[in-house]
Amino acid sequence: MSEKSYVNSSRIICIGVSGGGFATLALTAYPPPGLVAAINFAGGLSAHVKGTDSVFAIRNESAEVEAFGRYGKTSRIPTLWVYAANDRLFDHTFAMRLYTAFTDAGGKAEFVTGLAWGDNGHWMFFNSTVWAWYVDDFLKKREQHEWKD
Repeated sequence: MSEKSYVNSSRIICIGVSGGGFATLALTAYPPPGLVAAINFAGGLSAHVKGTDSVFAIRNESAEVEAFGRYGKTSRIPTLWVYAANDRLFDHTFAMRLYTAFTDAGGKAEFVTGLAWGDNGHWMFFNSTVWAWYVDDFLKKREQHEWKD
């Protein structure tokens, strides 16, 4: 994409949802040239047993918190973290453990507890009217303070 005339490869923003949010934060620990911000929507790793709705059987919370801490040690890219108030995969307490591990290690992050969405806010990303203003605010702040040449 960097070869396209309409792409500014010196100002890349990465966005990820769920496992993609986890990967987005990992990317900030070893950023490619031009990465200026990252947005994590309900990031984390979890798997559930097929046919169940509330039992998430495969999760190593301590290893996940440790991984977020490792990413924070070298991540210096500004990040926005958005988790819905009713996220059924990563509740507020667990999301804050991830955030604290990341920021205590040195990662730059802004955490937003978004409005509840549907019966499982984990998927709020798919309705931009729920989160657009969080992202707009974050990007405006980055533009005003950090993206000046």
